[in-house]
Amino acid sequence: MTVPNLPLLENHLWQSTLCVLAVWLLALLCKQSRAGVRYWLWFAASVKFLVPFSFLVSIGSRFGWRTLPAVTHPEWSVLIAGVGHPFAAVRATVELRASPPHSLEVLGIVLFGIWLCGFTVVTTLWIRSWHKMRSIKRAATPLALNVPIPAMSTRSPVEPGVFGIFRPVLLLPQGITDQLTPAQLGAIAAHEMCHVRRRDNLTAAIHAAIQAIFWFHPLLWWIRTRLLKERERACDEEVLRIGAEPGVYAEGILRVCRFYLEAPTGCASGIAGADLKRRIVRIMTECLGDRLNLRRKLLLGAVAVAAVAGPLAFGFVNAPRARSEHMQTAASPSFEVTSIKRNRSGDRRFSVGLHPGRFTTKNATTKSIIEFAYNLRSDTQLTGGPGWVNSDRYDIEAKIEDPLFTKISKLPPEQMEEQVRFMVQSLLANRFGLRVSHSTREVLGYALVMAPNGPKLVEATGPDSKGFQGTMMQPGKITFTDAPTALLADVLSNEPDLGGRFVFDETGLKGKYNFALQWTADGPASSPKEAGGDLPIMNAAAPPDTSGPSIFTAIKEQLGLKLESRKGPIDVLIIDRIETPTEN
Repeated sequence: MTVPNLPLLENHLWQSTLCVLAVWLLALLCKQSRAGVRYWLWFAASVKFLVPFSFLVSIGSRFGWRTLPAVTHPEWSVLIAGVGHPFAAVRATVELRASPPHSLEVLGIVLFGIWLCGFTVVTTLWIRSWHKMRSIKRAATPLALNVPIPAMSTRSPVEPGVFGIFRPVLLLPQGITDQLTPAQLGAIAAHEMCHVRRRDNLTAAIHAAIQAIFWFHPLLWWIRTRLLKERERACDEEVLRIGAEPGVYAEGILRVCRFYLEAPTGCASGIAGADLKRRIVRIMTECLGDRLNLRRKLLLGAVAVAAVAGPLAFGFVNAPRARSEHMQTAASPSFEVTSIKRNRSGDRRFSVGLHPGRFTTKNATTKSIIEFAYNLRSDTQLTGGPGWVNSDRYDIEAKIEDPLFTKISKLPPEQMEEQVRFMVQSLLANRFGLRVSHSTREVLGYALVMAPNGPKLVEATGPDSKGFQGTMMQPGKITFTDAPTALLADVLSNEPDLGGRFVFDETGLKGKYNFALQWTADGPASSPKEAGGDLPIMNAAAPPDTSGPSIFTAIKEQLGLKLESRKGPIDVLIIDRIETPTEN
């Protein structure tokens, strides 16, 4: 189970809370207006919990030009190289964002369990009340009453109410005609028909669903009381507007409350909701709300437009644009001299690496260069583009001008790496015409975790530590030098024996280690390839013994780690536009 996106949920909750406060201020400004206006304001505040601003921002951003994403932030500096068929390109890089610690995952599971318990309780109570009203309806008998919907008489001592959303039924307690005068009964029936015309049962059901999802938010329970109060006021105003006598109507409500003490459940709209004393005073004083004047209509309209159009406009304005992004890359630090030549050697081996004062590639595909520039961990993180992106190979020699190299060489390794990667992004934009966009995809992968007996890794510390990171790959064998477990996850993400599934590093280990992994490769053998631009080419070792362990067993027995099937989100880079570079 993956950890919930807690920051995203927190942002949505405080934004929704802010909207509730804004609606409260608008309701105060509309205090003298009709209750129906305030009802719909509070209902809009409830629905806002289902529509995060980030969703509207993402819609707005789709109308912008799709271009370069934000610069990634690698965690440490490293040299990269790749291997040819049948292995995908190896990238000795780490995940842009560290995997959540085990404690955070446990916290996420606990919070989800608490939420699920609350959701189950609230939903169960609502379903029970719905079943209760349904049973009352089934046992009721038809009643001749001059109303637009079926009227039924029930022996249950419930107050008059409307049950049902799409085929509503007016439920009246047996003997009510003996307790009310015809005028009082007519006013009560008019009140219930107002609930039907307003679709109050539908809006109440929508709010109940929202309240069940966000049961932990106290403002939603408060909004429920506001909705109940305003909907009853709205129906009272409508009954008085069509000519009911206030005294007769008020006395009818009091008689209903006197003889039928059991109110209908939340699945039905009744007559005696909200603050009864204030309702009676309001009815007797004929205090009908004012119609919205032009100024208030314009105010509410402007607020409604701003609430929807604001996030859309924000997403549109902040969507990276092709021209402005091109200007930004042109103005950003770039290589002093760049040589790009097509490599037609036919060799499968290639390298992509950083060296003092320069960036070089040897026989590298454009895809490999893009993956390096954007610090991608797996082939699954790059999509789109023409076929030559995977086939045409280039030798690139890019030199950093001396003053700039002197400046960035004083930075910490991770910041220097960040600067160089951004310069390679600029190179791709200027010489290859590359334009890309970001997306997120949920994939089924593996989580690299510690085995029950703990890790068997040897930490690369002391005078023997060589100070560089690298890997040596051949079929069924990988040797790591001064590397973190994140590098192992990167390499395994491109391992054919794992079916190309993405590997998430969830070991929680922060050190760097020297270790080797050997197993029986399922795929055909190929010549080994060296990974690490400054490392000498190592001699090929003999293919592994076919009687050796599987990769899953080898990881557990040799490294003290294991792979668990896991779903999780990954960043995906989409090639929107690219063109063949001009050689020089």
